[in-house]
Amino acid sequence: MKKEDILKIAVVLTVLFFIFEPIAIGIIGRANLTPTNQSTSSQIQGAIQFNATLESYDPYLLITTLNSDQKDSIKQVEGVEDIISIDNGYAISLKKSQDIPKVYSDLKKLNITSYANANLQMPDSVEITAGLTILETVSTGGSLIKMVTEPLIAEGETVELRMSASAQNGFLASYSAPSFVPKSSPFEVDANVLS
Repeated sequence: MKKEDILKIAVVLTVLFFIFEPIAIGIIGRANLTPTNQSTSSQIQGAIQFNATLESYDPYLLITTLNSDQKDSIKQVEGVEDIISIDNGYAISLKKSQDIPKVYSDLKKLNITSYANANLQMPDSVEITAGLTILETVSTGGSLIKMVTEPLIAEGETVELRMSASAQNGFLASYSAPSFVPKSSPFEVDANVLS
């Protein structure tokens, strides 16, 4: 199988994951987000929030639209191997995944926004919560999760993520697509109170 075909399959699978993820959340449901008597069922549902470490990026960038001038410009960017047309846009194949930050930056200079598949390492265990109530601490097995994002995070960097999840028999069974937890920082503002 050619590298181009493998890349197309990987991109299509990623897109399908994000298309069907909201359906999975609907099936999982949010009605059981309150603590319940666990003696009747070993499955629980809630939310998880945790720190994940960026292990790597997949060796391609995703772009939704390109014109012919942009394609010509992208082909000149160092590290770009090929531009492959896919169902919902283009995949920019790179020579190696370590080129992602540089190629992303070069594309930004050309006013082209691109996205990458980030491979994030979960901690060995997480707490499933409903509001402020911890329902259970469950094992993740140190799973790797994928997240489509602009590649602004350096490999080895830790970020805080949140997602809906369900667990069964002490193990993470399913989860939604992760989202970043916004960082809050205090700031001061000079103001005059008028009365």
